[in-house]
Amino acid sequence: MLLAGQFSSMSPQAFIEATTAAGGTEADCQDFADTTIATITSDVTTSNALLAAVDTGAGCATEGDSLVTAAQAALTSAQSAEATALTNYNDAVSTQSTACSAAVSFSVNLDTLEANNCYNYASEANYDTVKAACTAATSVTASTLATHSAAQATTATATTGLASAEAQSAALTSACNCRVQDEQAAAWTAASADVAARETEWKKAHEVLCALDTATTGCNHASCPALTQPTMAAGVADETCVAAPEAFPPTTVVGCECGCSNVEMATTGTGSSFHSHPTAPIESQFAAAVAGVHVQYNDDGQSCTNDNNPEKTTHTSNNCHNINVGTEVSNSCNENGVSGICREVAFSGNCNPTTISCHGCESCAAGYYQSDTVQVRHAPGYLHYGAYSVAGDDWYEYAVTLYNADDDSIIQTTLYRGDSLSAYQFSYLTLPNVGSYYARFFLASYDRTGGAALGATIYLAPLSFSQQGSCHQ
Repeated sequence: MLLAGQFSSMSPQAFIEATTAAGGTEADCQDFADTTIATITSDVTTSNALLAAVDTGAGCATEGDSLVTAAQAALTSAQSAEATALTNYNDAVSTQSTACSAAVSFSVNLDTLEANNCYNYASEANYDTVKAACTAATSVTASTLATHSAAQATTATATTGLASAEAQSAALTSACNCRVQDEQAAAWTAASADVAARETEWKKAHEVLCALDTATTGCNHASCPALTQPTMAAGVADETCVAAPEAFPPTTVVGCECGCSNVEMATTGTGSSFHSHPTAPIESQFAAAVAGVHVQYNDDGQSCTNDNNPEKTTHTSNNCHNINVGTEVSNSCNENGVSGICREVAFSGNCNPTTISCHGCESCAAGYYQSDTVQVRHAPGYLHYGAYSVAGDDWYEYAVTLYNADDDSIIQTTLYRGDSLSAYQFSYLTLPNVGSYYARFFLASYDRTGGAALGATIYLAPLSFSQQGSCHQ
């Protein structure tokens, strides 16, 4: 019998002697040492694959770029319109000056003028013509001045809008950088937990092999396989991050009188039902939400990684059809400290067949859950969520998209794809400015096998919302 439980605490020779004394053989000792080495090698390979699958923040630098691009375009358009309005106003002023200083010709006889001390020049046809031209030019000047003033106001608004978009983009990039730092640190801590024990067992296993080989005069062996810590994208590690609110803090509203945590918490819901295809233009909404977003591979098997993953592409010829949404399941639950309703829904469907690929296949969306609208009065705010998905007829794909509730514009999207997850993944969306927001949780499926059959299930935990509070005396 092998004394595996005492392997780490015994010297190599003592382990061999104890094993043979217990009925084992030296061959059993060698098998045990070989198995230990192989297991460590496999464990490190698996750990490195898991580390490589963690987001390195390649997309963080471009978070919010679409907001800045749109705001810059609006400002450029406003500035162009203002310049045109100014030109029109200057031309009108010039025209008015000419019209209102034009010469007036009188067609009147000398005896008529001498017979009247006051001659009614307004009766002259040429006066009427010149006066009408001056009046019209003055009206045009007033109109172009109003247009120019309005254009100046539009430019001022667009300038403020660009500054706001740049600040929001910077806040989104910062939040993304900090999220990646947190995820990378957590993954590295988890992977590194067994390093010391692993190195001890690796060394001991080789020493057992050396002790069994009587021809060996030394015990030289390879170093224990090492973990490879991923390199985060440029700028991610440079971000100075402060601790975010607890993932799911207490769910009652905190009045936050002076001396309290100064954080207001509340629960928020996901609406009454799943918005499903084809009652809403799900495909176009999903395509808009994920366009240009980098995919995050997230599944227990990790058969695809985030290395060099491209931006999400949408196929106008997906030909999504036979979309069949199953019955929704809603249960009272408590996940990570938040009590509420847990939701679950599955679907199946078909798309065009394609070749097997981690990146190039097609996907179809079935619908989405939408959160209640939340109002941020003291920025930043946080919308905390827990979700996961499992594959059906093919891989799952789900997107978490944050919207500005005032104009339904998209602020950011995180897109997850994989085979299956077995537990909720908890995270949060940063609501960077004062305003109204809501989130959508899209359920889709990715044709990983290329066989055109799709299907997946999404699970959504209760949501909660937090923001910085204000103290009251």
